[in-house]
Amino acid sequence: MKRHRSFEFFVGEYLRQLGYTDVDVTQGVADWGVDAFAMKDGKKYVVQAKMYGDCKTKVNRRQMMELYGVMHYFDCQGAILIYNGGIMDDACLVADKLGIQLHYLDQHLMDEPVSDADQTQDGLSFNSVWTDIRSLAGRTIANSRGTTYQILTVTEGDITYINQNGKKHKESADLFRRILARIQRYGYVQQCQLRNEYETKASAFIATVFANLPSCEVTPNPTTIRFRQ
Repeated sequence: MKRHRSFEFFVGEYLRQLGYTDVDVTQGVADWGVDAFAMKDGKKYVVQAKMYGDCKTKVNRRQMMELYGVMHYFDCQGAILIYNGGIMDDACLVADKLGIQLHYLDQHLMDEPVSDADQTQDGLSFNSVWTDIRSLAGRTIANSRGTTYQILTVTEGDITYINQNGKKHKESADLFRRILARIQRYGYVQQCQLRNEYETKASAFIATVFANLPSCEVTPNPTTIRFRQ
């Protein structure tokens, strides 16, 4: 119980780092399943923390639906689920449908940058994966839906591209580093998790980049990124 309570306070601090204000971690007794309330951009959020770690229990779709109900019961405008273990595919689909934010938070990795020497599956390192990404510079890549992106430049620190609407965007190498660390630990990451956990609007672009790497594969329904076997 102490570990779970510590995780709830850790979640509160994490929310503050993301720019949420008025973060109120509940008492933990008769809290109706609410672990915290928080404010951002004039909206009130209800927050649940699920500390399942490496056990077989995973966040499921019923918990998403219950959280959605709790959000409305407390007259909140948004819901956030923060977890440190596994999550079912259908839970991601329900969360995406209902607009619930999903954030993966590993208290062991959050403040620890992944070393370039850290090995991923099959001996891959971030440097080797980023080298493959750098080879995409000057190319136009596409996903299974036919959406295209023109890669302009890839430096040591970021990737610059033009989307299908002709707008230029830039994503940091550190974001890709964090995503690779997520895949390394749990074996995969889903596109809905990219949108919510990493607060990026470029989830489709990121998935397309990984789909064009020889070391990775992207499968549909839901869109999931893994290392190739």
